[in-house]
Amino acid sequence: MVNLEKIQTAIKTIYASALKNNIYLLIAGGSIGRGNYVPGWSDADLLLVLNNIDTKSLFLVKNCEEKLEKIFNLEIDTMIITKTAFEKLSPEKLHGKVKNFLFFINKTKILIKNKGLKLPIVNYKDFIYGFWSTYTNQEKNFLRRNADGNYKDKSSLQKLFKKNLKVIFLLLKQGFATPKLAPCTYDQIIKSASNYLSKSTLKKLGHYQVIRTANKIKKMSTTELKREVNDSIDLFQVISKILITNKHVNK
Repeated sequence: MVNLEKIQTAIKTIYASALKNNIYLLIAGGSIGRGNYVPGWSDADLLLVLNNIDTKSLFLVKNCEEKLEKIFNLEIDTMIITKTAFEKLSPEKLHGKVKNFLFFINKTKILIKNKGLKLPIVNYKDFIYGFWSTYTNQEKNFLRRNADGNYKDKSSLQKLFKKNLKVIFLLLKQGFATPKLAPCTYDQIIKSASNYLSKSTLKKLGHYQVIRTANKIKKMSTTELKREVNDSIDLFQVISKILITNKHVNK
């Protein structure tokens, strides 16, 4: 059983020790913040607000990530923003990841917070502003990574397929985060993805099914992994297409 409090405490201690008074705010989001962390699957999504950002501070953040990854075998994704930008920018102009932390603030864990800090309030209108442009960039990055051509050995293919599954799941979760955000129904997604699901080890699009599939990766041959990677790209594009096509539905 994973001691989630131990992970949260380690994140707070390691970042505070390295960056000291430069930290204005540190929030753990995702499963680390919500409390439903799954070993070997979940990442640590962090929002870090610094008084000043320079080469040294970025180097220190990288060191913090590497320490935590080594201790807990946990991938760390730290979103860094300056105090000035955090306080001065209007909510709709904040980076999409920052808005995501603030919009779902009740599902995060605030690890470090300056005493005088008042968190910006991000409402639905602010959150949705720029949502689809951010999503489009994620789509481009996904396809670029899969077209790299450097994933030939089994270990690289395992990592790539696992990343693909995470992106697909996050894509679904983003689409159904709240009723207002849902661009289409779950049934529409399933119907569109039925051809992929019928031949895939995934079978169903759900959180635990995705995790179970990810756990099967070590038993797959290189040929199976290549097929699954290609199929996951097809699934991603199917879901992307229906989300974009129906993006104004239910608004």
